[in-house]
Amino acid sequence: MIVEVALPFPGRRTFTYRIPPELAGRALPGSRVVVPFGRSPKVGFIVAVPVEGSPPPASDAANGRLLDVIQLPDDVPLMTTELLDLTRWAADYYLCSWGEAIRAALPGGSVLRPARRVRITSEGLREAESLLPEAAGIRDLLLQALARTGEKGLARESVIAIGRRAISPSGTRRPAGTSDAPAVPAARGGRRLVGPASAALARLVAQGLAEIIERAPRPRSMGPPGPSIERDGQARAASPGDGAGGGIGPPPLMEAQQEALQAIVPALRESSPSPFLLEGVTGSGKTEVYLGAIDACLKAGKDALYLVPEIGLTPLLARQIRSRFGECVAVLHSGLAVGERRSEWQRILRGEARVVLGPRSAVFAPLRRLGLVVIDEEQDPSYKQEEAPRYNGRDLALVRAQLAGAVAVLGTATPSLEAWRNARSGKYRSLTLPTRIGGRPLPRIEVVDLREEFRETGEIRVLSRRLVEALRDRLARREQSVVLINRRGYAPFLLCRACGKTVGCSRCSVSLVLHSSDNTLRCHYCGTKRRPPVLCPICFSEHLQAVGEGTERVERHIQRELPEARVARMDSDTVRGRRAHEQILSSFERGDYDVIVGTQMVAKGHDFPAVTLVGVLLADAALGLPDFRAAERTYQLLTQVSGRAGRGAGLGEVIIQTVRPEHYAIATAAAHDEKGFYEKELRARRALRYPPFQVLAQVLSRASKPDKASLTARRAAEALRRHGGGRVQVLGPAPAPIARLKGRYRVQLIARAVSRRRLGAALRGMLSEAESEGYHRDLVIDVDPVTLM
Repeated sequence: MIVEVALPFPGRRTFTYRIPPELAGRALPGSRVVVPFGRSPKVGFIVAVPVEGSPPPASDAANGRLLDVIQLPDDVPLMTTELLDLTRWAADYYLCSWGEAIRAALPGGSVLRPARRVRITSEGLREAESLLPEAAGIRDLLLQALARTGEKGLARESVIAIGRRAISPSGTRRPAGTSDAPAVPAARGGRRLVGPASAALARLVAQGLAEIIERAPRPRSMGPPGPSIERDGQARAASPGDGAGGGIGPPPLMEAQQEALQAIVPALRESSPSPFLLEGVTGSGKTEVYLGAIDACLKAGKDALYLVPEIGLTPLLARQIRSRFGECVAVLHSGLAVGERRSEWQRILRGEARVVLGPRSAVFAPLRRLGLVVIDEEQDPSYKQEEAPRYNGRDLALVRAQLAGAVAVLGTATPSLEAWRNARSGKYRSLTLPTRIGGRPLPRIEVVDLREEFRETGEIRVLSRRLVEALRDRLARREQSVVLINRRGYAPFLLCRACGKTVGCSRCSVSLVLHSSDNTLRCHYCGTKRRPPVLCPICFSEHLQAVGEGTERVERHIQRELPEARVARMDSDTVRGRRAHEQILSSFERGDYDVIVGTQMVAKGHDFPAVTLVGVLLADAALGLPDFRAAERTYQLLTQVSGRAGRGAGLGEVIIQTVRPEHYAIATAAAHDEKGFYEKELRARRALRYPPFQVLAQVLSRASKPDKASLTARRAAEALRRHGGGRVQVLGPAPAPIARLKGRYRVQLIARAVSRRRLGAALRGMLSEAESEGYHRDLVIDVDPVTLM
């Protein structure tokens, strides 16, 4: 019996292995498998069991025969057939290996590296015995040291370098043939273990006195199969969500909500493949439509998947869903501990959890009878994964719904241009919630022109007079406020007033950001951290000044202007703990804080009835970026954060501070003019041939030297043009907007075409050529990029 195995590293092919007779009954597609590969065993995934007698690829055979599988750790496959199909589609579309796609799908800890151990050879022991009368003591010490020395230990432990030294009565004699080795003084009661482990071990191995052994890894079992799961996945367990729910019943629905639900429920029964786009103004009750659809899905005996763009949206939403459906709800995201995530995966695999909530990685949840996929805030760029495999969770969710015959519902107050156009063309079925719950009005939006503010006050103010006045008013009325500034830290850069240079990162072509909480300069790309210099590194002037605003600085300004206010901050610096999101949001919901200052984390999905004021700082900051989605992102962010105000009994007010009030992204957001924005933006995209009118891919060449990065980019560009056959336009190569990142220089190409099929064929042809010529490892291919930075 032979199996086809996908391994989780680059290289777009699979490998064939033989199953030993004693393991044959457990070799099923979707199971993990430990196989010999190169110099050490690897954990891969069985993706197919070929027809018996079919010839394996010649390159997979060693000495005319296939290698045997070493271990099968799973009693039940971790991947369903549907997930294997989904990951294969993802690997082909996003141009990664099938193994990489499967690894991204499974919970952390599912793929382990082989364990490394060090062993002294028989030659090494004989050498020790011949050199020293205390050979037994040396041997025992050595064996103890090597037993403690694993892969990580090699960097910090010490080992005895036998064959390089010996202890004479004078304490300095060296054995013959090792004159370059340092002498080691005797130590009372035995011999010291000395020397840098890695260097000492390399010499020992080179002399044949020690060897490194890589043992097959032992992946943890994902748990025994539940009594309800059979090999074919057909049997299921009863769960608390089988009926109308296990908890609090739904509130009364408005007419528009009922109409939306009445369109979705029949599609669930018919397994209709056409997606719905649910457009609803902020506060219109989209979540209740989702929950009503989930209820209908469970009653039909099917499972539901509910995707949100960020981890921060899951805690309060999970509480709300569990209050409706009980313990049949599972939460999957990377913020969970490895054991927690594995436990949730087991519950889903066994059929105990039938509703799964989470961000983009939850798209791979092993639900067996998927009937409904909800993609909330479908426009959010957080659905895109920025490292390999570079998939878009929204798009992959649509593909999964199609493969499973499930209904997909995309929900948003600010559709992506692609979704907006698809709904207008009839590709998506359009549903609308035009008013807020209870007929509450949309917030009143006021735009403060900071240019006028400067002319009147002569000051560059972080908080405008109007915003301070409004914050003070809300504090007096015991109402809450949200202040958005989409920059973390204290100040975005440290500027020398003498030479005009900023203090930059040594590994990236960006400025270091000042953080006052620990008085450090940090790179938000590579993580470099250092103390702020006293003198300018360029001209040695002492005139260094923190310029610009971040969340820390805004927090201080608010505390200075309103010393009695209780202020919370929410950004990626304050939510590092596993439960930090939930703690901050729950405290704000309880009323423990009057003002919350944050990045875009505070802008979407949250429902705080006591919030009546939203302030937006640096509203136009993104408009200066070299990115074709800058206006769209600005409009969406302003609309989303504005929707946090006035969701309760109080009227909502929004104050937007900007130096570009005339820009259409800001003007249309302030006027609640969705149609005006999309019509203007679509005209601009059509003229420039950007999505949704053409499809894009970004190809990055990365290297430690700029010349090598440029050469690789030119080769890739030439290959793309050849394989595109004149139907794929290639822009570049040119330095990327961030030309150096994490110590590597970056040169980019942009490939675009009218046809996805044509673009995909050109990219695959280019990548195959790069693989055959050996420069593919220097390339990063991003299909359907959400940013070109």
